[in-house]
Amino acid sequence: MAVTTETRAILLLCFYGFFKEMRPSEPFLTPYLKGPDKNLTEEQVDNQIYPVWTYSYLACLLLVFLVTDFLRYKPVIIFEGLAYIGTWVLLLWGQGVLAMQFMQFVYGVATATEIAYYSYIYVIVSHERYQKVTSYTRSVVLVGRCAAGVVGQAVVSGFKEAGYFPLNYLSLASVTVALCISIFLPSARKSMFFHRYSRQQDDNDSPPSPTSANENAASEETIPDNTPDNTISEPTPSQLQASDFSEVATEVNTSGSGKDNIIIHTLRNLWTDFKLCYGSRHLVLWSLWWSLATCGSFQVGNYIQNLWDIISPAASGEVWNGAIEAAATLLGAGVSFSIGFIHVNWIVVGEMTLGILSALDAVLLVVMAITNQIWVNYVCYIIFRMCYQFLITIATFQIAEKLTRERYALVFGCNTFVALLLQTILTAILVDKKGLDASVRTQFIVYGVYFGVIATIFLIGSAVSLRRLGWQAVRTRWRHVDNDNE
Repeated sequence: MAVTTETRAILLLCFYGFFKEMRPSEPFLTPYLKGPDKNLTEEQVDNQIYPVWTYSYLACLLLVFLVTDFLRYKPVIIFEGLAYIGTWVLLLWGQGVLAMQFMQFVYGVATATEIAYYSYIYVIVSHERYQKVTSYTRSVVLVGRCAAGVVGQAVVSGFKEAGYFPLNYLSLASVTVALCISIFLPSARKSMFFHRYSRQQDDNDSPPSPTSANENAASEETIPDNTPDNTISEPTPSQLQASDFSEVATEVNTSGSGKDNIIIHTLRNLWTDFKLCYGSRHLVLWSLWWSLATCGSFQVGNYIQNLWDIISPAASGEVWNGAIEAAATLLGAGVSFSIGFIHVNWIVVGEMTLGILSALDAVLLVVMAITNQIWVNYVCYIIFRMCYQFLITIATFQIAEKLTRERYALVFGCNTFVALLLQTILTAILVDKKGLDASVRTQFIVYGVYFGVIATIFLIGSAVSLRRLGWQAVRTRWRHVDNDNE
């Protein structure tokens, strides 16, 4: 039985996602950098090396967002694999603070290019398969991270500090396999913004005819269009919602230089879509939490190993970083999966849920900052990750439900950019050696206060919204999953 190009692309992308995430050395990065292989100090790792990733990620994200769409995904996915290989080459053979800072810069580039992995799938499959392929691509990422934690823990438990260096060889081998897989991904003929038509000929802005498209498609292996040009189908709900501006979003000016006009019109359409998307209070609410909480989650993830190493130094005891990361990944996936079985009206209870769980996160982070019991810290970290995964899954669904795929990609990029901008400010002020140069315990107290502020904002907003709605309306509507825009 012949495998279609679309099915082959999904399989290859899933294998790529698994191997690029199967990096067993990552949960043990701080012990490795502070151990005999690199012999760096706590201050160098915490305040000089790790902040570089934040700056690099922010600097690259906006450019990568546009370049990914312009180049139609596959080249950027290949570049992601190369960036991960560069990261582990530097980790294995680089020495000194400057080399490790450059390693974090390259790692930031690799992280920024992940947007290509998550976007590619939406231009190669038909609309009715979106939900399934999204679950496939995100599930293999979680499986890869979990496998990395298990493998890393097994090696470190068996070989102690001597296991850190070979773990980096395993990570290098895994990302190399991912790069090899990415080369065989089929090329995408369309993209979400710059290439909404299949292919352009000789800088001509007008959409190509079916004949010319077929002639171009014969020159190299491409993903076929999912909707034939001569087929008329019923519009989807998201298309109906966007109908007021659909002509503006796809119109192409035929005067002047073709490529220049495509770029200008794409940027104008992006700006128009941006104003439309963030005109909804409901979307702004969830996007605000997304950006604020993602900023805090990035900071916690970036510096948690430093906190663990202070509470229980790797040189003096058993290190369970890999097992804890694997457990956090599995349980986070479990609570994300459970969202599908919770039927409530998130417009009514959403703000209150965000506020309550953000307050819980604040308490957990303060406990993590002050406790000297490593297992208390581990448990708090796992619960923190579960809360974040629970809420980010709801936020993703609430935002995606109201938007076309193009506008969802735009909102995802904008929300992530705001999160990174906030993280950069927080890092520069609190963590960086040129800023306050705070200790890691002080950092986590600040992160706890930060989530406390988030909780306060959303609890106050919830109280105002519920009061305006009225108690009787709350009682009758909170179970009704109508989720209409306010």
